[in-house]
Amino acid sequence: MRKIARLLAGLAISCASAAASALPSGAEMQNSYSSALEEAWSHMDAGRHPQALGKVDDALEMAVGAKSIRLIAAAHQIKGIIYMDLGDIEKQLEHQREALLGYTLLRSDPDIAEMAVTIAFYEEKRDLSYAEKIYKIGLESAERAGKQDIVAISHYRLGRIAFKRGLYDLAIESYEKAIAEFPKGADPFDLADYHWSLGGALARTGREEEALEPLIKAREIFLGLGEVSLAADVEEMMALAQRAVELRESLNDP
Repeated sequence: MRKIARLLAGLAISCASAAASALPSGAEMQNSYSSALEEAWSHMDAGRHPQALGKVDDALEMAVGAKSIRLIAAAHQIKGIIYMDLGDIEKQLEHQREALLGYTLLRSDPDIAEMAVTIAFYEEKRDLSYAEKIYKIGLESAERAGKQDIVAISHYRLGRIAFKRGLYDLAIESYEKAIAEFPKGADPFDLADYHWSLGGALARTGREEEALEPLIKAREIFLGLGEVSLAADVEEMMALAQRAVELRESLNDP
């Protein structure tokens, strides 16, 4: 988690610094804002979270003074990442919601998509209905922004919510969309997971024969990635599906 948080923070700070450089508020403010965020990243990287939060607060104060919704939203986004690194989910979501609000006011679809998929992931563990709503907001923004990776993962996670609710046909539809939208060059581990989930949902609806194809694809991808244990788990599901197919055929024999 810490590695992910550091990567997210680095990307967010780079984007925020670029946004600051485009402001007509003067080079001094731009440099001070960017410097505060760079120092925040250094503190976070070294595990000095209180100092990191202090520097982001400095940047946030500058952003408020400049009346820049984008820079305010970016500062809240970065604070959310720092709290994620600390494991404080409540504080993380508090600041990420502020960021989402800012990006929504700006109608910045790429940023809305990024924030929504992150917030919904954590909300999914607490409130499925709210998470579903946020995923749909992110999905619409991702489609408008051409963020195919977020389109795919949003469909997948909406499918996961449908599956938890026992809405297996809806889950199947969402998983199929996730696979269809999966972008070239993205993490194949995710694609294997999508196929595995699709196979499981098909099997749950009594369509075991159809389930075998996505399960075979999932196993192949996992094996190619060296994920032998996960491939073995998929094989167990395949064996159960195959036995169900054979049993059904034997019962149908005259």
